[in-house]
Amino acid sequence: MKNKITLKKILYFVLTLLPVLIVFILLPSLPEKIPVHYNSYGEINRLGSKYWCLIWPIVTIIFALIFQLLKFTKNKVANAKPYDALSFGLLFVFNLFNIIFLYYSFHPKKLGIDNLTSALLSIMFIILGNFMPKLKQNAIIGIRFSWTIDNETVWYKTHRLAGFVWVLGGIIMLPLCLFVSNSNSNIILLIGLAIIIIFPSVYSYVIYKENQGNLNE
Repeated sequence: MKNKITLKKILYFVLTLLPVLIVFILLPSLPEKIPVHYNSYGEINRLGSKYWCLIWPIVTIIFALIFQLLKFTKNKVANAKPYDALSFGLLFVFNLFNIIFLYYSFHPKKLGIDNLTSALLSIMFIILGNFMPKLKQNAIIGIRFSWTIDNETVWYKTHRLAGFVWVLGGIIMLPLCLFVSNSNSNIILLIGLAIIIIFPSVYSYVIYKENQGNLNE
């Protein structure tokens, strides 16, 4: 058991610091000016210092620290496995974001950066969807309304459905975001995100009201 915990910590440490290591290795060979913003057609419309490449390493480290702090909450034991699964999955995605950002820094030309970004976010939805049904009641992560936090049945049903919807939504959005035009990929992502957030939220309130009605009978 100790070996497993040690290996897990090593992997977490590697995924957290790997973006920093890659950026510092490549930083001397990066152009002084790199693309930092694209328009809806995938065209570069703003350049910035090559030190913008530090953005994803910084985001990755902040995220890793936040998740380590979450593990010390009162829900630590109940949610230890889901927290680990989510944190490892998202750290992996952040590492991919870092690689994509560096690739575009070395190849500053019109490419489907929004397509790739939207596709990676779709993968994040799939990861989150797998995580949700395993999440126990807590006041930090999840679909947190007063009626889900206070009612274990409503929490369980809500997150079971949300897990299915987020995974399905991510699977549908992933190929669409890759093969539509650069600007349309953002539209698909926003519409998909609205659906996978609103649908489970409305469902949670409906089953809460049904549960209340059953208790009053």
